[in-house]
Amino acid sequence: MSDYEFNNEEKNEKVLLQAETTEAFVERRRFQDLFDARSEALEPLRKWPALRNEVRDQRQLREETHAAVRTYLTESGQLFRATDFGRELWTERVLGPVSLSESIPNLDQEQIVAVDGRKLPDGIQMRGEKLLFKGLRAYHGLSDAFVDVEYEKRVISANPNATKPEGGTVPLVPPKKIAEEAFEATDELLGELGVLGQLTGDDYDPSEPGL
Repeated sequence: MSDYEFNNEEKNEKVLLQAETTEAFVERRRFQDLFDARSEALEPLRKWPALRNEVRDQRQLREETHAAVRTYLTESGQLFRATDFGRELWTERVLGPVSLSESIPNLDQEQIVAVDGRKLPDGIQMRGEKLLFKGLRAYHGLSDAFVDVEYEKRVISANPNATKPEGGTVPLVPPKKIAEEAFEATDELLGELGVLGQLTGDDYDPSEPGL
């Protein structure tokens, strides 16, 4: 073997070793990002029992929960595309139903008179007074969704029950039930792929007492 051939073979081995090392690093980084996203999604889910009667705090926590679970789905995106089961979850798994009024966090339930669900984003369907999310992608894509709503606004008056009709466009934020179903479906996929056990042993069980 000539010096040129030897040096060239040594160079190729170094390039191959570097490529394998880089691939391993990228894989570890991806798992770390997935672990972090799942842990961050668990945090708001575990806060709900303590806020059972705190309506105002629940509204803020609902937004935090949706954002965190949505990030978990984002980090799992490549895995959803990897198998038929993942693609079925992404496009077909139905989340819900929940009432449409439950998905409007900025209004008390008793205030709402009517909601126009005709302008809902793709994948979000109305069944009577109920709201369904077809596929995890419908939940994931729900970042800037709004609905038109009519409601009764309380006013200062000698009559403590006085209200006046109001209307407007309000943001749509899914309740905890939908976020929880999206989280569990993502865990289901990762379990099917044998990834969940590699991430963490901290399992979330919504049937735990108080949850």
